[in-house]
Amino acid sequence: MLKNKVIVVALLLIPLYLFAQEDNSNWYNGKIIKDIRFEGLKTVSKSELNGIVKPFIDQPFSDALFRDLQGRLYALEYFDGLIVPNAIPGNESRSNVIILFKVKEKPLVDKIIFDGNDKLRRSELMGAIVTKLDDMYRKSRVTLDEDAIIKAYKEKGFEKAKVSSRVETDSEKNLINLYFQIDEGIQTTIKKITFEGNRYASENTLKKLLDSKVKGFFNDGAYQDDVIAMDRQKIESYYWEKGYIDAKVVDIEKVYEDVEDENRQEVSLNFLINEGSQFTYGGTTFTGNKIFSSEKLREEITLKDGEVLNKNELESDFSKITDLYYENGYVFNTINKKEVRSGSVVSYNISIIERPRAHIRDIVVKGNEKTKDYVILREIPLESGEVFSKKKFVQGYQNLARLQYFNNVVPETPVSDDGLIDLIFNVEEGHTSDIILGIAFSGATDFPVSGQVKWQDRNFLGRGQTIGVEGNFSPTSQNLDVSFSESWIAGKRWSGGFDLTVAHTLYQNVPQDIMNPIFDESNKIIPDPYTGAYVFKSDYTDYNGDPANLSKNYSEGDTFPFPVTDNAWISTYNLVHDYDYYSGNNSSGSMEYDEYSVTIGVHTGYTWNLGVGRFNLSSAISSGLSLIDYDDTLYRPADPDIRNANGQWRLQNKLILGTSWDTRDLNYNATSGYRVAERLTLTGGFLGGDFHYTKEQLTGEYYKTLWKLPISSYDFTGVLRLKSTGTALMDPFDPFYNRDIDVGISSVNKLSIDGMFTARGWSDVDENGTALWDNKVELRIPIVKNIIAWDFIFDAVALFGDDTKNLSGNISKLDSLSDVNLEDFYFSYGLGPRFAIQNFPLAFYFVKPFGYINDEWVFDNDSPWENMNFILTFGIDLF
Repeated sequence: MLKNKVIVVALLLIPLYLFAQEDNSNWYNGKIIKDIRFEGLKTVSKSELNGIVKPFIDQPFSDALFRDLQGRLYALEYFDGLIVPNAIPGNESRSNVIILFKVKEKPLVDKIIFDGNDKLRRSELMGAIVTKLDDMYRKSRVTLDEDAIIKAYKEKGFEKAKVSSRVETDSEKNLINLYFQIDEGIQTTIKKITFEGNRYASENTLKKLLDSKVKGFFNDGAYQDDVIAMDRQKIESYYWEKGYIDAKVVDIEKVYEDVEDENRQEVSLNFLINEGSQFTYGGTTFTGNKIFSSEKLREEITLKDGEVLNKNELESDFSKITDLYYENGYVFNTINKKEVRSGSVVSYNISIIERPRAHIRDIVVKGNEKTKDYVILREIPLESGEVFSKKKFVQGYQNLARLQYFNNVVPETPVSDDGLIDLIFNVEEGHTSDIILGIAFSGATDFPVSGQVKWQDRNFLGRGQTIGVEGNFSPTSQNLDVSFSESWIAGKRWSGGFDLTVAHTLYQNVPQDIMNPIFDESNKIIPDPYTGAYVFKSDYTDYNGDPANLSKNYSEGDTFPFPVTDNAWISTYNLVHDYDYYSGNNSSGSMEYDEYSVTIGVHTGYTWNLGVGRFNLSSAISSGLSLIDYDDTLYRPADPDIRNANGQWRLQNKLILGTSWDTRDLNYNATSGYRVAERLTLTGGFLGGDFHYTKEQLTGEYYKTLWKLPISSYDFTGVLRLKSTGTALMDPFDPFYNRDIDVGISSVNKLSIDGMFTARGWSDVDENGTALWDNKVELRIPIVKNIIAWDFIFDAVALFGDDTKNLSGNISKLDSLSDVNLEDFYFSYGLGPRFAIQNFPLAFYFVKPFGYINDEWVFDNDSPWENMNFILTFGIDLF
């Protein structure tokens, strides 16, 4: 306490001391602050202090401004003792001033020692406290740590646990050892729970309401006073819902028994309940209301006359009535509810004293050191001078939480006597800048793992902008992407930004046709040294009545003796092209080539926040150049598209138009709501270029929290996620020329099964198509909220095209929905952990692919559960 008083006195006197060694000790008053510097920093970086000092630079010096600055520095708790300032002339004419603070940093925590912890492990206690090794010692944090340790013990039933702390300081090294002395006390567990006085509700019904549980195999049975108090409320609330509005838990009897040799005690709980009588609802009358009619107010009441009186529902209806006034700015009204009883019927009279509307005097944000005030204020749909609206106030709070810039947002609504109110939003800023060094996983089959370097700031310079640089590097591919986006343009929810990507990919094991016979340019893709004939993929045993009347046995690899005139023969005889059969055994028909590309794009969009959801319109336009390079004197690709593109810079122009309706509670890791989105991609056609197609994509997804069960301090939650996306490639939009589809040779433009984003767990699916239907079902169970979750997944993906074969080897052509059948789907299911961190969205799943092939269900490795495939994928969708 004495130390705090000394600091307060110092704050008052130090402005008089500033630069006292100068003859003119007040020369700096009114001078512009050119810079603020620190002497004595060792652990604290200057960048950590920038958020504090930057607002004061370029301001004229005054005693009030200086006290504000120094008060903020003391509030950081980074420094020991006084923060001594000096005023230094910023130039020879002393037209500006540099403030130099001489500081002594607080010591770092070198060791954390727990004494007396027999029942809780060190790891459990370290996870509970805020202070960590190498942190700067702060007494306020240690006080919070003491409370956290006590809470951890209480959750285990140690209600009498006590904690104290002390430090040992090494002044020379500026280090401390932090000791927590723990007196655990005796653990108390629940042996039995009984009820007395309950006639309406059974014992089993009441037990299901309680968070407190008897000690057993699946429950530790920890006794906690706070939980018991909540259980009392839950019992009373249950009775109130059933019309027993006088019901009360009169007492909770506790009988303790010591458990020998276990240093714990058991408690038997007996809830004494006075149920009272059941009442029915007799209606509500209103007095004093002029702004809204009684009929209008009565519309807010859901209870019907003569129904069993649900006290909780009645209170909710009462809140609706007050909200009706608050929504329209009448926050100064006095609204009282009076109960009128007649036998077993209860009626109510609501008296209202109406007063003028409240207007907003000011909107204030506190706690934001990095984020600019205007970035926060623009998310709040209220302005100074406007009539207060509770709905808009709540919407502003939700908007700030949805930004994910802040760990916590605490709103306040202090009311003044002059009909004006101030809205105050206290925010606690979180980390928005991330540097990721690690590995990335792509759908490539040649080299799926690559090094990743990524830097991104979602709140760049505190302006609400997103900027990022990302590079991915492997022996076969390298790319560098630079992006920038602004979510508000001209003070509106009008977003915009740009992307620049430079990439190189080395394609290996590419089939070529360089030996006789050399095929013509009519899109024949027959790799050397083969002819395209069909061969037996496995040994064949002849039988009477086979479709082709072969009349003898054949060995694996033998050529099929007749032209294949019926596609059904391919599955009947297990046939495959010769180049497919031998491709793994003969490398003479393979080559490699390089592809270089550079793409630049700009995007924009506008979002209307309508309270019940967000409606968005977006557009993007991009232009890219790509080059295929190989030595055509040595190689001749079997694919004519690759041959035709060699050595040529090819232009790809795209225009993307999108719209969406989004009611999700969070843009990422949502727990409720839905989203419907449509995206139309126009490539080439009237835009020009060398690639021409139209892509239509429609997505719907739905989130619902199926359960939320509080278990001690942890909420056991299950979130259902359903998502379905349909994608189709169509003719290019071009009113001037009749162009055919040309998606190029890049797999990026084609519709396919990649096993990573679509049909998770499938691999080596070579088919491409013109229509794709991707369906996902997921049950997400958070383990650590917003950090890691455990998922159960199910995928069903169908690929269609004029030349696309399904799992049974039949053409999966889609002319109408009646053409869709089970054989067209690639199914998979699995489970595993997923990181719920937006900037690290990796998921690790064990997945089992399966399909309906030739009228029977077939599982990978012939087993529904054994030998499941392990995959690394993303826990975030691109669209």
